[in-house]
Amino acid sequence: MRPRTVLPALAPVLLLTLLVASPAFSQSAARPATFDASAATFGEVERLALPSFDNDALLARDEARVAQLRAAGTPTAQRFAEPVAMALDARTAGTWETLSDGRQVWRLRVSSPGAYSLNIGFSQFRLPEGAALWLYPTGEAPLFRAFTAADNETHGELWTPVVPGDDLTIEVNFPRSKPGHTPDFALEIGQIAHAYRPFGLTTEQRHQYDLENGRAASGSCNVDVVCPEGDGYRDIIRSSGAYTRSGTDICSGAAINNVLEDGRPLFLTANHCGNSAGNASSIVIYWNYQNSTCRPVGSPASGGPGDGPLSQFNSGTRLLGAAANSDWALLEMDDPFDPSYNVYLSGWDRRDIAPSSVVAIHHPAVEEKRISFEDDPTAITFYLDDAPNPSATHIRVDDWDLGTTEGGSSGSPIYNADKQIVGQLHGGFAACGNDDPDWYGRMFRSMAGGLEDFLDPAGSGAETLGGRESGQGVAASFTASTPRAAAGETVRLSLTVSNFNDGDANGATFATTLPAGLAYAGNADTSDGNVGEAGGTITWNFDLAGGGASTLSFDVVLTDEASGTLSILGTVMQALLENPLQVVTRIEVFVAPDRLLGNTTAVAIPDNSCPTLSGTSLDVTEPFTWDELKVGVVIEHTFRGDLRVQLESPAGTIANLLDRPGGGTFGTGAENLDALFSDSGEADLFGSSGDHDPGTPYYDNEGQPEQGSPGTAGVDPLSSFDGEDPRGTWTLRVCDGAGQDTGSLERWALLFYGVAVDAEDDTPLPEAFALSAAFPNPFTDAATLTLRVRDAQEVRAEVYDPLGRRVRVLLDGLAPANSVQTLSLNADGLPSGLYVVRVIGEAFVATESVLLVR
Repeated sequence: MRPRTVLPALAPVLLLTLLVASPAFSQSAARPATFDASAATFGEVERLALPSFDNDALLARDEARVAQLRAAGTPTAQRFAEPVAMALDARTAGTWETLSDGRQVWRLRVSSPGAYSLNIGFSQFRLPEGAALWLYPTGEAPLFRAFTAADNETHGELWTPVVPGDDLTIEVNFPRSKPGHTPDFALEIGQIAHAYRPFGLTTEQRHQYDLENGRAASGSCNVDVVCPEGDGYRDIIRSSGAYTRSGTDICSGAAINNVLEDGRPLFLTANHCGNSAGNASSIVIYWNYQNSTCRPVGSPASGGPGDGPLSQFNSGTRLLGAAANSDWALLEMDDPFDPSYNVYLSGWDRRDIAPSSVVAIHHPAVEEKRISFEDDPTAITFYLDDAPNPSATHIRVDDWDLGTTEGGSSGSPIYNADKQIVGQLHGGFAACGNDDPDWYGRMFRSMAGGLEDFLDPAGSGAETLGGRESGQGVAASFTASTPRAAAGETVRLSLTVSNFNDGDANGATFATTLPAGLAYAGNADTSDGNVGEAGGTITWNFDLAGGGASTLSFDVVLTDEASGTLSILGTVMQALLENPLQVVTRIEVFVAPDRLLGNTTAVAIPDNSCPTLSGTSLDVTEPFTWDELKVGVVIEHTFRGDLRVQLESPAGTIANLLDRPGGGTFGTGAENLDALFSDSGEADLFGSSGDHDPGTPYYDNEGQPEQGSPGTAGVDPLSSFDGEDPRGTWTLRVCDGAGQDTGSLERWALLFYGVAVDAEDDTPLPEAFALSAAFPNPFTDAATLTLRVRDAQEVRAEVYDPLGRRVRVLLDGLAPANSVQTLSLNADGLPSGLYVVRVIGEAFVATESVLLVR
């Protein structure tokens, strides 16, 4: 029987990144040039008259359409306006005038008799610096801000808020240095929408509407959020918003937080509201649209006109993802939140439970914001079903104890007792005067159905998340991954803080209290400011110039074996922030394998190339056994759902690791693959975006080989290779199984754990052999390691980088009996990362890991 030397597991590596940013908002003139008394006298303005509309007929048409859909159990967004398509270019239409000071002004008057409001969709919008576009009721002051070059977007469109009344003026003011007819100006009206419902009316206009129609826009049983019932919910009230889409439809939704706590402007709403990649740019979200006083519940005033403003808004979004089964859709706004709007990003709860009570904040009939309460337990059912089912997609609210919902409330959030979103409104039968139920798509099912790709992009697995203020201008994230790390390991943590603003971020601080399992080990170093530690809390104070970056590094010891993800709660504060930003961050610990063999030869993956697979290979030259094999793969590809990946061993065993799982597995944005295939990993592998630095010694996600769609050949566990002799050529093959997408295999690696090496004979290992860990770990420039050998023998010591490439030979020759060998590693020319020193004698093999930090 041959004796074996079991090689020790290598030290874990933790990598952290912190970003600091502060959004800037454009400032423009306070009023249009035509309102300036010192301006030259203006002449008549060209007027565009829309065809006449019968508002009652349009309402009747909508009511019939909604009734038909409702009978079929199919909800839809509420419609409020009729579109009129056109292609009107400002260069050839409208009125151009030059002021006495040389500035140019362009104007166009638009009228549509009987409209309650008008809104404009510009199919082309591009303003030069210093120009401003205003919309206002003809003859009256503007009700919202001007649009400027800061509103230029890559999609080239601009959709405006509603302007009350049936007559508006569009005005563009140009600076003297930028006359209108320049290449950086483009303005084309693609659509004008005539409102036949009273959305967006002023108080006076609403009074007149109620008198003429004998009805209110929303029911009187609703509760204004400004009422005392809203106390205790003031933060999440600021999260809800109403929105218009395509200038014609209206729905509700809410700003929502994500695990990175980076203030990303995300907005959760309902899939049935009809948002798509093609119309997302047309969405205008209105903030703080609520009445200024508490109208008594049940009173005529509560069902009458409110005075909520529509002057605070975000125009333009993009659709990140959506799903029909739990009826969710997630939008990202083109622009960050304006700090003056004081928007709140709601937290969420994705646990598989039915809330014992709920609160809804919404815009019934897309009128002023209201709040509703259900104090009794909810149930988990399917949509429009009353039967409880623990695997169902919706939360059923039996009946509202106070308030209700109405058409236009669709997409609005429902909160648990901890003020965390647990779903969004799909539909139901609730209304003033009944006790009928509503159904909300469950956050639990939505997250599992793709929403977590955006609300938990780091893959932390967090089940709950608190809310946070927007407008703080700071983003923070810590990254790293995995299943195991030995207690007693010392690890160096590094933070990089970047200021992407023009202005300085002086007086910034970062503070974090280390979680259980980590202990501060000192050696703090920073490029700017000062850092201190007390009781496990690390505090860093620094100034950061605009466009600059600063770093902080310190050591921690793993006091317990790491199992799963470690979380750190940190606080970032900056002089520009009114409130501190609380950030929940995650640390992923990568455990280096006992053997890592990598191949960095890129191989093209032709389009629609299966069953012919492109491949690369690597060779194993020595015998050993292992406990676990993992395979790291980095592929650049426009749709990884088309890919098939196979691994073949020297013995000819073939295992399918990935077999064309398609789009259902990946959801939106399924480009690239940066993954570690592992039998011991999670079942769901591919949240990866494949954006890791190629020099990092780990892969984005660890998970099991991925089963494809029904009818494919399936996948095989990596245990298929257990017991084989590893010596020989291992080949990884990849192909693309459908048209339209291409890419390349960039690199891959075999990672062996629990390696045991056979000695060349039955002679016991030399007792006097010892490899002492004299390396400072981590180190920066040069380090030494001591080797003691009792019996004279040939010894070779080599250094391998994270990709398995040999980068240094430290020793190659005879080591005398009872000798002490000093192995010196000069790090000149080596990048930061984890390195492995491998020492091979005539009767032993041993390894030591070392972390190089620049």
